[in-house]
Amino acid sequence: MNHRFARKLLLTTVLFLGTLCAVFAQTTLDTGPASLKWKHFKNNSVDVIYPSGADSLARHVSSTLDHVQGSVSRGLGIIPTRLPLILQNQTMVSNGFVSMGPRRTEFFTNTTQDYNFLGTINWLDLLAVHEYRHVVQNEVARTGTGSVIEVLAGTLAARGAAGLMAHSWFWEGDAVVAETSLTRGGRGRYPAFNRAFRMNLLERGGFNYEKQIGTSFKDFVPNHYVTGYHMVAYVRRKTDDPLVWGKISRRTFNRPFIPFAFSSSIKKYSGSGVRATYGEMLADLRQQWEAQLAKIELTNFSDFTPRKNKVYTDYSAPEILPSGDLLVVRTGLSHADQLLKISPDGEVRLLRTLGRFNNPGYISVAQNKMVWAEFESDPRWPMRVYSVLKTMDLSTLKVEKLTQKSRLMAPAFSPDGSRIVAVRSTETGNYRLVVLDGFSGAVRNTFSIDGAWNLLTPRWFEDGMNVVFVTTKKEGKYLVKLNVNSGAQTTLLGPTMENFGVPRPQGKYVLYNSPKSGIDNIYALDTASGKTFQLTSSKYGAYNGVLSDDLKTLYYNDFGKFGMNVVSAAADPQQWRKGKNVQDTGIHYFQPLVEQEKEADLLANVPKQSVEEKPYHKAAHLVRPYQWGLTTTSNLSLDNFMLGFVSQSNLSNFSLNAGAVYDLTEKTIKYQGGFSWQGWYPVLSFTGSYGDRKLDRNINTDVGPLTSKTEWNEVNLSSKISLPLDLTRNRFFQFLNLGVALDQTFVSNYQTVVGDTTFTRPIFTEQGNGWLNTINSTVSYSYLFKRAKRDIYAPWGFSVYGQWQTSILGNEKEEGEIYGGLVRLYLPGVMRHHSIRLKAGAQQQYLENPFTHTYNSTIGWVRGATYFSMQNYFLTGVDYGLPLWYPDIHIGPLVNIQRIRLNMFFDYGYSKGTFERNANNQIVIDPNQSMEQKSVGTEVMFDFNGLRTLPLISAGFRYSYAFNEGNNVSFLLSF
Repeated sequence: MNHRFARKLLLTTVLFLGTLCAVFAQTTLDTGPASLKWKHFKNNSVDVIYPSGADSLARHVSSTLDHVQGSVSRGLGIIPTRLPLILQNQTMVSNGFVSMGPRRTEFFTNTTQDYNFLGTINWLDLLAVHEYRHVVQNEVARTGTGSVIEVLAGTLAARGAAGLMAHSWFWEGDAVVAETSLTRGGRGRYPAFNRAFRMNLLERGGFNYEKQIGTSFKDFVPNHYVTGYHMVAYVRRKTDDPLVWGKISRRTFNRPFIPFAFSSSIKKYSGSGVRATYGEMLADLRQQWEAQLAKIELTNFSDFTPRKNKVYTDYSAPEILPSGDLLVVRTGLSHADQLLKISPDGEVRLLRTLGRFNNPGYISVAQNKMVWAEFESDPRWPMRVYSVLKTMDLSTLKVEKLTQKSRLMAPAFSPDGSRIVAVRSTETGNYRLVVLDGFSGAVRNTFSIDGAWNLLTPRWFEDGMNVVFVTTKKEGKYLVKLNVNSGAQTTLLGPTMENFGVPRPQGKYVLYNSPKSGIDNIYALDTASGKTFQLTSSKYGAYNGVLSDDLKTLYYNDFGKFGMNVVSAAADPQQWRKGKNVQDTGIHYFQPLVEQEKEADLLANVPKQSVEEKPYHKAAHLVRPYQWGLTTTSNLSLDNFMLGFVSQSNLSNFSLNAGAVYDLTEKTIKYQGGFSWQGWYPVLSFTGSYGDRKLDRNINTDVGPLTSKTEWNEVNLSSKISLPLDLTRNRFFQFLNLGVALDQTFVSNYQTVVGDTTFTRPIFTEQGNGWLNTINSTVSYSYLFKRAKRDIYAPWGFSVYGQWQTSILGNEKEEGEIYGGLVRLYLPGVMRHHSIRLKAGAQQQYLENPFTHTYNSTIGWVRGATYFSMQNYFLTGVDYGLPLWYPDIHIGPLVNIQRIRLNMFFDYGYSKGTFERNANNQIVIDPNQSMEQKSVGTEVMFDFNGLRTLPLISAGFRYSYAFNEGNNVSFLLSF
């Protein structure tokens, strides 16, 4: 390759990545409560930072990470340097991530209730292996070309470059392979993980490579975790080399930043490029999965799923009501967690859309009441998320919130509806079964289970005295029966590595889901004899069995081509297959990888560490730069370049930036900086800049066209206090943001030269010499209905925005003021995913004399028309948006177009009161001077992902016709 070209390409890449970093920069940081006190200690792998009280969690994670560091790193051939690990124990969301902005990892300590995600290991151990593999990947990404980019532009840019070079599936797929091959669990072991991928391959022949890695609005495409796991596993199986992905990634990242390096590296070490490898992997899996199905005799069932089209939709968690109706949860590409009632004759009634559903895999109904859990964020602190219980009367559809600021999961009603059993998670990492009053939510009993890593999905026996639940301990998984009166515990199943879940007592049986046969099916445990039975034999997976009252019919979910179906089959215990006779037909795609690693269970014996805990002082760790050097700013025009840095604290409570900006258009330099302190309830922010300004204009004068040249020095200061609040409590997402800022601008050495004339006062719209001090107050509120994936806008809701700007402490004759408000109303269109948006706004501006400072509009203006500053301005409009096509077409590896959508609009603006020359040639305000503006137009947008990355980009154009001004075409871009 030409080295000069390579250097240019590298510089362009650095600038592009810097632009992305700026565009995606956060304004409200994900931080925890100000009241938290933090501690930390260091070991070989991490600097553990954790809230006081979570000491045992911190020591456990620390010991585990040091223990697994070598094994998790071995496959990629590099040991990472130490990095901060933040334990987040205030949120009930179960997650974890690794970031390079700044470099750190965060573990959300609460254990998930999803047994197929959790598997047979401890939640924190799963995070330790999976997330630390990402740390190792990022360390490889910092070598070679990445090391050059990091020196020039920062750690985040280096990771961004690696993300463009190695396809999205590699990062998560490689981490899932690590968790599966190095532990006794891991998602790659369980058929639920590849269920949809398996179905798409066998029913549709699989998708093309670009669609599979880029997702789709047309079809349900399993995420990059699933695709990546099978791709990474296939190459390791093919090469029989546990180090092959280390070789591939190092070669990819060590080469200059050129297209297709990842594919060529895969070809070098496995014999095939990325597309060919994908095709080989599909063929290999198809052959094995078809052979598996050939061994299976499928269950005959009756399908009464109320499908009206072929759009992917799940009808999950069936519950039988006394009336004979079924209650199910519908979710999919076109629906978002809807509770439905399905009558025996197939009539469907929508009861409610659930909020931020904390879904354990089922819903619980008793005495015509339903109980479930929803996430509820602290209004101010994004990292404090509760899980509250809600109940609904299925006759009146009245919903009540039973608990406040609770940490409860997987609730289930007792048969008489008087009590609820649920799992309570503590901030110290302990789990308890709690029995609550079904009417008041008061806690009646609390039970702990010795040695339990988790407690999952409890349900009541029909006697109302006992509950059954799943737990995992060091020895394996258990199915346990607990008497809530005496506290006596009885082990029904276990210990075992069989990954069963979601038990449901019925009669003398406990029904549960299990992958024992190699495909998820429904099983029953006879509590009298201790024997188990297989009740279903499904093609892709059967779940959530419930027997009719006479125990003769089994209702359940069976996964099919278009999602989860609600089906029924005869329930004859004489025909059930005995558990001991169930054959495992699974293909065990992971097994060669386990043998390559030569570590049957890396987590079997983790030595405990001795650590020295110290207080973690927030003030001493505020500055951690992650972006620096030469980048472009975030205005997308690519006409501003910044030489500087961006920083964020480990606890995400402080951000800082500073640098010098060169404006290509004005050919000027300004120096700017700012910070945002988000560790208190209000957010405190400050920005400042100083530099030269230059503007050249072509103007028409009495003597002909001339060029005006305007120059001045400008200082900008902005001090802001704001309060961003998340008020979401149900299916309507509510956000309120209040802010007030003091914006100060000081102009000096102002002059405009037109021909031979020099003006020292503005003749255009700029501010003249001196200070302009503006109080800028804003309020915004949105109340928008929960969206499905295909929804372009919220189907229902409204938003309100208000702003008041007034100048103070300056020249009285030049002080200005403006205030206005805009309301938007969201309504559904004539078809699903169509949207009507109405807007109406008004503003008033103070105009006293020609020198009065004027502000930009607070409410926007008529699209395609020119905005004029006038005393009174009214704006209204209507938009109609709809999807045109879900094409799923790609242009090589560059662009994968997922959706094309259309928006049609009409805007109307009316303004009154502006400056006019009177009979004496004086400029005065004419309050009766008015103007109307109208425009119609169309926006066509393409939603796509580019360069085989995941983020969805929207780009298109707007054609507008302003009735008094003519046509206008503009380019639109959003991320």
